[in-house]
Amino acid sequence: MASPGHQELALFIKSVHHSLRRQCRKLGHEQAWKYHCNQKNILKKYASVMHTLATKFWEQSNDPLVNGSSNRIQWVVTMCMNYFLNGGRVEEFIKEVKKQSYYTENTSKSSLICKSSVFNVSPEKIMEKLKLLDVGSCYNPFSQFSVFQVVPIDLAPATPDVWQCDFLNAKISDYSHKSLTVQQILTQGEIPANFFDVVVFSLFLEYIPCPQERYKCCQKAYTALRPEGLLFIITPDSRHATANAPIMKHWRIVLGKMGFHRIYYEKLTHLHCMAYRKSIDHNIPLKWAQKVAVKLPDSLPVEDNVLYIPQDNNSYESEESDNSDETLPQLERNDQDNALMAEMFSELPSYET
Repeated sequence: MASPGHQELALFIKSVHHSLRRQCRKLGHEQAWKYHCNQKNILKKYASVMHTLATKFWEQSNDPLVNGSSNRIQWVVTMCMNYFLNGGRVEEFIKEVKKQSYYTENTSKSSLICKSSVFNVSPEKIMEKLKLLDVGSCYNPFSQFSVFQVVPIDLAPATPDVWQCDFLNAKISDYSHKSLTVQQILTQGEIPANFFDVVVFSLFLEYIPCPQERYKCCQKAYTALRPEGLLFIITPDSRHATANAPIMKHWRIVLGKMGFHRIYYEKLTHLHCMAYRKSIDHNIPLKWAQKVAVKLPDSLPVEDNVLYIPQDNNSYESEESDNSDETLPQLERNDQDNALMAEMFSELPSYET
């Protein structure tokens, strides 16, 4: 059973997400997000609560269900090792070369090889730290791994080593012609393009209340990544592995049209863990996505420029009054919520049934 303190913290996180979604439907996503960003006291408490949940209840718990969820960080690290240091990137490059003639009219492999960094990497380059952008970092959990040069950002950081940054409205700019450090660029409120080896969205996209804005975040990640870089998406789901399979299929197609190809996937007890590779030739995942989308049943329409999550189907009752910076509305719980809350970590903080 989850402790009362654990349940209280998880319910607060859920109430913040609930409130933001309701405001989005009421005001529109731009005004709702602006309103949310101005709730300084709520954001400060949210950061503190998430920090406590992650470090006290998730990482230190002996319960296998909780450990399966906190392993999201280790899962990202393991996949990065497999891909960048243990031959995974070379394997994916070879696959892309083979697919080029199948999905595109260009049958020449030389152009793709010339664009690739795989076969032109010196041993010294391999030993450099991987540049990792952790979006919604909270407390910079990747800083403990020496293989990464971490750039942690968050709307409301929980620790001083995390940069305060609204990724949704941050500008992605090309600084390749300037000798500026990442810190200097972030100070200007911008993020460098074609710079990062890894971008991590861990329990982040569910925070964004609008499908169009989630798509926008993925577009920004695509621009910030180097070719062959990885976008990790960790999203909560306490249901069985195939319950939300149509949503996962929708993501693959939408991100495929953007230029991403999913190379790693695992369903943990409460999480979907995914790694998307930024293809050297964006036409290859695009052609795949277009081909697959044609064969989809009518029950799974794939719209461009949106990224749906199961919570988008929720209905939110109107509140008598708006939130203030000091309080949040009480969240009504139905029988299903009560049953889930009675189980140990049956519901992640950012997961809504």
